Order: sequence, then C-alpha cells, then structure tokens
Amino acid sequence: MDKKIFDQYANISGFLKKKQKLLSLSSEERFFKIINGKIIAYSEKEFTKLKGIILIESIIKIEAKKDEKNFKIFYPNKNYELCASSEDKKNLWVTALIELRKEIFRLKNGGKILSEEEVDKIQEKENKSIEKENDKNEKNWKPKHLDRDTFDVK
Repeated sequence: MDKKIFDQYANISGFLKKKQKLLSLSSEERFFKIINGKIIAYSEKEFTKLKGIILIESIIKIEAKKDEKNFKIFYPNKNYELCASSEDKKNLWVTALIELRKEIFRLKNGGKILSEEEVDKIQEKENKSIEKENDKNEKNWKPKHLDRDTFDVK
C-alpha cells in the first residue's frame, strides 16, 4: 500500500452515529476504526463488543452531501448511513474510504493508478461474477435431509 495514503488514512478512528433502520429516526453511537483495509465497528471505545466489519474493497459507493455531517456507504446487500460530529470529520472519513478503496484496487491491478470510475467498473464486474456464481449455487442447491430438528417446521 502506498505509504503516504497508509500514513494519512489507515489509522482513522472515532465515534460515528449509525442510523438503525430504513424508516427509523433513531441512531446508535458506535466506535469505528480503520484496520487493515476494514472498518471495524464497536459498541464502545474499549473494543469489547464488536458490532460489525465492513471490507473497504467491497464498498460499492460512498455518498456524501456538502454541508451535512451524514454519509452513506453502499455495500452488497446492505447500506450504512453514518453521521460524524462535524462536517470536517465526515469529510475525513469519506476521503479516507475513497482513497483506501482506490489504493486496494490499485494493488489488486498490478500497481496501476486507477480513477474512481475505473475502480467502480472493476468492482461492478467482480460483483456480477459473484452474483452469477451465487445464482448458480442457489439453482443447484438441494436439501439432503429435511426434518424437524434441522428446520423449524410446525
């Protein structure tokens, strides 16, 4: 990983509010830390209750509006709406995620410097390949044994 990008963005951490549900107005404060290409979420700063992990390379898109503290992370099968304590902190998180994501894809593609559009195209191609494989596996899946102990059949 590019040392400059790593030094600048790889150790960002802090509290962000995570919106709970799509229609809910409530949010939960969590401690987030970027570690080894992942965003690790804890329910508290002491790192005792892991709440989730987001792989930066799997982020589909990051969306942030100017003059707001909120930003969204679009992830396969789930989106995250986060809120920083200030617009400056939001900008730091968004920039860090975009730059680290580009750097991860640069390394995966032989060191070639990539634009955000090129990263999006590569990721879209990878996601289609994964979806195709998942569809194939889903079509070929057949239960070997069904009984009341395996499934909640009443």
